[in-house]
Amino acid sequence: FPFSQVKVLIEAEFNDSLENIYKEFDEEPLAAASISQVHRAVLFSGERVAVKVQRPGIEKIVDLDLDLLKNMAQFIDRHSKYGELYDFCGMVADFERTIKAELDFTKEGENANTFMNNFSRDKGVTVPRVNWDRTTKRVLTMEYFEGIKISDCNVLEQSGIDRRELAERLAASICNQIIRDGFFHADPHPGNIQVLSDGTILFLDLGMVGSLKGSRKAAVNDFFVGVVFKDSQMVVDAIVDMDAISNRSDIKNFKKDIDVLIEKYLTMPMNEIKIDKLLHEIFQVAFLNHIKIPREFALLAKTLGTLQGLLEKLAPELNPLVVAEPIAKRLIY
Repeated sequence: FPFSQVKVLIEAEFNDSLENIYKEFDEEPLAAASISQVHRAVLFSGERVAVKVQRPGIEKIVDLDLDLLKNMAQFIDRHSKYGELYDFCGMVADFERTIKAELDFTKEGENANTFMNNFSRDKGVTVPRVNWDRTTKRVLTMEYFEGIKISDCNVLEQSGIDRRELAERLAASICNQIIRDGFFHADPHPGNIQVLSDGTILFLDLGMVGSLKGSRKAAVNDFFVGVVFKDSQMVVDAIVDMDAISNRSDIKNFKKDIDVLIEKYLTMPMNEIKIDKLLHEIFQVAFLNHIKIPREFALLAKTLGTLQGLLEKLAPELNPLVVAEPIAKRLIY
């Protein structure tokens, strides 16, 4: 969208002229997407920053789309066999909370602070620091970095960055975010991840996150531990603990089918197991046994499927389950 609209929006948010807010401001955007676009700027301190500006009128468009999704979800939940097994209204409610949070850039700033704190335990992973004095609901000002797109394998190799080591660190970070922190980047596609010159992984666009707390986090942890160690009872118990089974008589058949599935994977080397395919097969078994899939798994499956695709570009021989194994072991020992 044109710079004239960018200028009007920023000045309205800060009730001041653009010249008094930023020392320099590039009129051409660095990047543009459906919800916002990003411009390079300089503060009066001399610090270079990236300024994320919300697309004018996007809230009304999102509200219309959400109304359509809610109507479809209600219809499917009430009038189809899938509605008995998948909580579509719940999924849409989760998506609504996520997308509404994405439209409030102060929430994204808070997410960045949470990631910064969580990443303090990890080497070679970071997020941009937020400038809160220049941040509102519709404008986000943060540290500017010159990075390499993580999927640009040729440039990574030319820069002397080990793709295998990078892939392992990326997978470990996502697994730690899910299993250890219960707070994870829910859209880790190549456009949202850069690599700095020293090999540090930089997560961007922190508006879409997944959050797992209390018993839900414990159940998801048990689920992943069960998958990693090919323990069908643990997988079943974790899904039961998430109140996914309304008819207790279904548990016996469900466990039997999970046993068959796990037996199939027992003979496969860990590095050959595709986590997105495994999750899909577990969901299919649940569906056939009339087990309602906990809606938290929708965002998890999306995140892990995106991660799998990215790892296949960086290091095709690497599987996230191999990386998840030592993290899972630390949870139970």
